[in-house]
Amino acid sequence: DVTKFELLDVWGKKTTLEKFAGKKILLNFWAISCADCHENILALNKIVAKHPNINIIGVNIGEDSEKVRGFIRDKNISHQILIDKNATVAKILDIGGIPAQILIDEYGEATDLYYGSITLNERVMRSVLSALY
Repeated sequence: DVTKFELLDVWGKKTTLEKFAGKKILLNFWAISCADCHENILALNKIVAKHPNINIIGVNIGEDSEKVRGFIRDKNISHQILIDKNATVAKILDIGGIPAQILIDEYGEATDLYYGSITLNERVMRSVLSALY
């Protein structure tokens, strides 16, 4: 159950995804050092603005929380961002590259994995949006 994994928020507070139990989630694994991730995270931010009922959570891999807070502020990121400092959760979920998106169903199970910017593939984008509703 993915909702049981413990991660840090950008302020260093331990958190889980348990508040999303029973809801569908899109986890977006990314890093500031990844150029494709920038495009992807900004696109996801626009999706959240248009569809506020969608649960999108960014998971930054391996970067300093202060640096991540600066990125969030500079790019006006409005969705929740968590930190996977040692890539522990990314390894458990077998993330092989970034950006990567994992759909989590209402039972907390990972159902789909997409690599690359979801905005570059319209079919994937439609699939992700329909899966989250």
